[in-house]
Amino acid sequence: MSDLAYNPYNKIYKTLEDQLGAPDLTRIISKTVSIDATDIGFGTEKKISIGEIPAESVLMHAAVDVINPFFQGIDINMGAHLSVGLENAEDSEDELYNHKAIIFDDHHIGEAGETLSTFSGKINNSDNGIAAYFRLPGVWVSDTNMPVSLYGVGSSGTQSATLSNGGHVSTWVVNTYEGNGSSWTTGGSLSNARRNHGSGGTQSATFTAGGWNGARMTSCEEYNGSSWAAGGSLSTAQYHHRGTGTLSAGLIAGGNTSTESWIDDSYEYNGIAWTTGGLLNTPVREMAIFGTQTAGVTACGVVSGGYTNAVEEYNGTSWSVANSGSIDSRENLASGGTQHSGVIFGGSYSGYVTTCEEYGGVNWHTSNDMNVARAYLGGTGLQSAGISFAGYDGSPRSNTEMYNPATLLYLISSWSIGQSLNTARGDFAGCGSQTAGLSFGGNTGAYSNVTEEYDGTIWTSGGNMPNPTEHHSGCGTQTAGLSFGGRLSGEDPSNNTYEYDGTSWTTGGNLSTNRRRNGGGGTQNSGLTFGGYDGATYTTTSEEYNGASWSGGGALNTGKLVQGCGTQTAGLAIGGDDNTQFFKVSETYDGASWSLGPDLNAVIRLQGTCGPQNAALSFGGYTHNTVGYTEEFDGVSWKVTLPINSNRYGIAAGGDQVAAFGAGGYSSTWANTSEEYNKQDPTGSFNLYLTYSYK
Repeated sequence: MSDLAYNPYNKIYKTLEDQLGAPDLTRIISKTVSIDATDIGFGTEKKISIGEIPAESVLMHAAVDVINPFFQGIDINMGAHLSVGLENAEDSEDELYNHKAIIFDDHHIGEAGETLSTFSGKINNSDNGIAAYFRLPGVWVSDTNMPVSLYGVGSSGTQSATLSNGGHVSTWVVNTYEGNGSSWTTGGSLSNARRNHGSGGTQSATFTAGGWNGARMTSCEEYNGSSWAAGGSLSTAQYHHRGTGTLSAGLIAGGNTSTESWIDDSYEYNGIAWTTGGLLNTPVREMAIFGTQTAGVTACGVVSGGYTNAVEEYNGTSWSVANSGSIDSRENLASGGTQHSGVIFGGSYSGYVTTCEEYGGVNWHTSNDMNVARAYLGGTGLQSAGISFAGYDGSPRSNTEMYNPATLLYLISSWSIGQSLNTARGDFAGCGSQTAGLSFGGNTGAYSNVTEEYDGTIWTSGGNMPNPTEHHSGCGTQTAGLSFGGRLSGEDPSNNTYEYDGTSWTTGGNLSTNRRRNGGGGTQNSGLTFGGYDGATYTTTSEEYNGASWSGGGALNTGKLVQGCGTQTAGLAIGGDDNTQFFKVSETYDGASWSLGPDLNAVIRLQGTCGPQNAALSFGGYTHNTVGYTEEFDGVSWKVTLPINSNRYGIAAGGDQVAAFGAGGYSSTWANTSEEYNKQDPTGSFNLYLTYSYK
């Protein structure tokens, strides 16, 4: 048996005998696999086949390292995960996390030369391929709010078929809400109001047990997709426990009774009656729970000594202490996923938090934060498709957020802080490019006529607009800019059009319809505007500019206040609102008519937008709170990418998907912040260095 080859990148020079003390191994295979960077991050996992082991062999060991994890100067260590498993193993939930299939779980790319635990098991004929699985952590985006603000709800189901039951508004309630991934509808009411109870199951088959309605409860109810009926009662009245599993194989753990402030009990449900399960190692309440009745996980919560980050795993019989890594101690958080692919989020410690962490069955890794800090929230779904809803941050919340895998855009994109504007302002317009940008008008606490020009390094003053204007739209270049619509005072929209020549503004042809918060795109001689508020309604009308006058264009499908970009013959309307609801729909224009395009990942309004129709950029904005996330459109779908550094809305924007600027805006005050977006070519490769042995 020979030594492993020397690895010049991470300076590994070992023998398997040294690593394992196992001289009886009969075969060693060292494999280097080159993987194109574009293969990573699209979907939940990217599988790369590595090799095969002869059938009926016993796999004894595997070791892995990632060599040269860079491309085009971009380090892919940013949260990327690597797992290695048997390629054809069968598992109803996720082949990667089959106990019999896994070789190594959740290697964090960038950790040099990790030796894997010895794996011993016979390789079946159908399971003899070895594969590497890559994935990126998830990203939270805001979605349609729940019908009411509440907290302490029971949660079950999936991201696209969610169930929320009970909770607290001004008192405990019987409310049930069903979510379909884009909206909420009212379901059948509980027989007994409750909050801080345990639930599990699907949208059409859920249990909910215990809780508080002025006293601790033993009551259990079952939901069939339309109504609730009595189920088997708990033996002890309790609340602040948590639930998971299914209607016919449910699990609750922890909590609080009249005699104990925190308990170590767990109970199992078979759809008819509750029986006693294994005892937790540490009594706890207000923790997270996820997984199944025979493969559950609890994390964090409150114990006798205060907040904890302790993690325990359940095998259907007993609880064992598991790795808690460096996850944050906190209470009243939510969760989703399986024992080998979980996620926890939100909660409170010394304040309400947005923290999100992923569990791979062995290790924990910090993921991207939620947008809204809150505790007592609902949560369910998977690590690759999660949802958070409701909650409390000093008052009840109705916020809904979706958790989905990031894409390669997270690795190749970046926002950097640029030179600040000379005048802090928001609700203004921008155009041009990252190296020849223009911002004009806005609000500084009063309407502004300020114009500033950007050369990619510094903002300098340009000629003032004829009238202070906000909520207008713009297009064109730094030396041939166009401003149209907006408002000059009060709520009344304007029909003004102004043209900029790089030095001064002159009046152009008036819009046919007064409008403000209208979308726009195009050039000074071929402009487009659409939507907005006309003083009476949220209009669907569009107008086209020829450099002298405006004429009617096709009608939007929905009247709204909207942002947009593109050109006169290839326009794009993005998100928006009608003062009653926020939208995540996009619409595309072909110069004659508007068609519904794909939805964004998040509802959004008042964001920065720029770029052509098939390479558009949307960033920042407002979705029940100020946000910073960024989405790119490629003409087919919207993808979430790296968020801006400073959350704000009412941003002036220019450039394109490769090089853009976003300036000013509003958060808690008017901002002079300027940021630049850049995206690199995702070419290049890196190597996976895997060594495994069998006999």
